[in-house]
Amino acid sequence: MRITPKDWFGKRDSISCHACVKQTLPLFLCFLVLPASDNRSNIHEIFLDTFCGPACPPQSATIVLGPSPMESNGARILAAFEPCILTDGTVILNIPEEQGIRLAAANVQGGQTTQSAIIPMQRISTIAQGQTLYSADLTEQIAGLDPITGNPVTLNSNINALFLWNTGGQNVQFSADNSVALNAVLRR
Repeated sequence: MRITPKDWFGKRDSISCHACVKQTLPLFLCFLVLPASDNRSNIHEIFLDTFCGPACPPQSATIVLGPSPMESNGARILAAFEPCILTDGTVILNIPEEQGIRLAAANVQGGQTTQSAIIPMQRISTIAQGQTLYSADLTEQIAGLDPITGNPVTLNSNINALFLWNTGGQNVQFSADNSVALNAVLRR
């Protein structure tokens, strides 16, 4: 007989979770504590992984940007990590050359951006006419310009969203070849 954690909810048994760190990913090891009078012998078969395991597993995605337009001063959400925060990662962008497209990190709380910063991007190379590869390193602390005020700002241990922002003063037409590849390491 297999017993799942939901079988125990609402009973007087208790679940004890202990945090540990393995390879920079927070893990939670949980143990079911039974009353001494209970003789359930199959306790070792409980599916602890249904509610235990990596608190914020790494995320990886490729986002195709087109074919579609992006309005001047418009933004596109690339990733929302809440309740997790970003600690490390990389972004590779295949975007139109010299069009004013910026990558930004943000802290979003209650659906509102509380703080954001433009992430510095490094130009890798032109791969076709009008298409350029850029890369950006993601860390727990990102310093850049605030997209609204233009003032220097540092996001420190609170980044939970990434987005593209069109600062070019004109609409940008993305082709089917334009994309963003994202790898993010997260924690709670």
